[in-house]
Amino acid sequence: MMLKYRTILASLAFGCGSFAAYATNSGYTVSQSDFGGTGLMQMPTGRMAQEGAFHLNGAFNSEYYRYSVSVQLMPWLETTVRYTDTRTKLYSGNEEFSNDNTHKDKGIDVKFRLLEESYWLPETSLGFRDIGGTGLFDGEFIAANKRFGAWDVTLGLGWGYMAKSGNVSNPFCELKDSYCERPGGYRGNGGNIDFQRFFKGDAALFAGVEYQTPHQPLSLKLEYDSNNYQGDFAGDLKQDSKLNVGAVYRLGDWGALNLSYQRGNTLTLGFSIGAQFNDMPSVWLDESKPRLNYQPATTPNDWNKLAYQLEKNAGYRAPQLYLSQDELTLIAEQVKYRDRLEAEERAATLMLGATDAQVKTFRIIETKSHMPMTETEVKRSEYQKHAEAMALNTKLDDSTTRKEPTATVGELKYQANDDLSYGLSPVLSQAVGGPENDYLYSIGINANSSYWLSDKLKIQ
Repeated sequence: MMLKYRTILASLAFGCGSFAAYATNSGYTVSQSDFGGTGLMQMPTGRMAQEGAFHLNGAFNSEYYRYSVSVQLMPWLETTVRYTDTRTKLYSGNEEFSNDNTHKDKGIDVKFRLLEESYWLPETSLGFRDIGGTGLFDGEFIAANKRFGAWDVTLGLGWGYMAKSGNVSNPFCELKDSYCERPGGYRGNGGNIDFQRFFKGDAALFAGVEYQTPHQPLSLKLEYDSNNYQGDFAGDLKQDSKLNVGAVYRLGDWGALNLSYQRGNTLTLGFSIGAQFNDMPSVWLDESKPRLNYQPATTPNDWNKLAYQLEKNAGYRAPQLYLSQDELTLIAEQVKYRDRLEAEERAATLMLGATDAQVKTFRIIETKSHMPMTETEVKRSEYQKHAEAMALNTKLDDSTTRKEPTATVGELKYQANDDLSYGLSPVLSQAVGGPENDYLYSIGINANSSYWLSDKLKIQ
């Protein structure tokens, strides 16, 4: 029997040791709160997501539907925009006007990291909730987090909505009497940052822990709620317990499902859809660079082909081509490449292949709205070494000179006709949170046209 118990204890110790090593090596993934932003359920934490993280969240119970978007703009800055649908309140005090449309509220949160977690110090953040709304859920907090293996522990001090229990005295009230009472209402029609309310009124301690289970997708949450929900906008909500419990089940790297039991009587369901913008590759389906192919243009059809390739491959829209005794000039607007060197290298390769050795210089004049903006001069002999790899470590810059645009000389070989343009474009107008309906929209089509009367005059 003693051997059996020792075997069981050894197995448990080995399992715990293995998981501790796993938790340390696999890293820790933060989760979203019901309000949006990294947190527990009702309470925030001091944690930050990875820089570039994006989360679209929803949390639903019998009193509130909350939708939010949270973006980790910088390693130390988290921003959240939230839209709250209060299911127990009509849109306005006039029932006839509201019909069956429930009350909607918009809010903005920001959180700043003050300290990064170290061996001794916790990760600590300062946050402001609902600073840009009507103040229905506004509050400030300082939260600190320390991780112990699979356990991430939160301790925080809050003001405003998250401090209605007032379980501790406001430390700022001890310094100045004006911090003892929190002003009510909001300025104007809402949407203003009311600095006069910050850190005033009741204060309350909150705490919690998130446990990463050995089953990697699942984590469990427990929090001590510092709100008593008396005088809540949705009504005086019954609170049978100060402890909220919840679970998060991650669906790979792109999302998570949330389930929690709050106030000892309320079930809340939620979801989170995430993306990492910093790691998201850009999709750029591009043609390969043109190969150098010596076929000097001698006929109008040859010049048409060159102009087509300059537009399609190098991105020079509506090109004009002028040929003098020793230079070929391209005049066009660049609409494809932000990297000017990429466009010029493609154009120079095409121009090199379309001319014989008598042409010593290629001029590329970029325009905008028919106005010359900049000119790049490419020396044939130098660029040919680069294009044919006749010299080591050559680059396009070695053969180019940039200068102010100069007058065009030579015989016009090709000119695109772009004086007249026209088109159709869709139009979407929308409003969120209006009295008639939660979402209103109108769809239309715009017809547009323009015509250049000269290089300096356009009607549209």
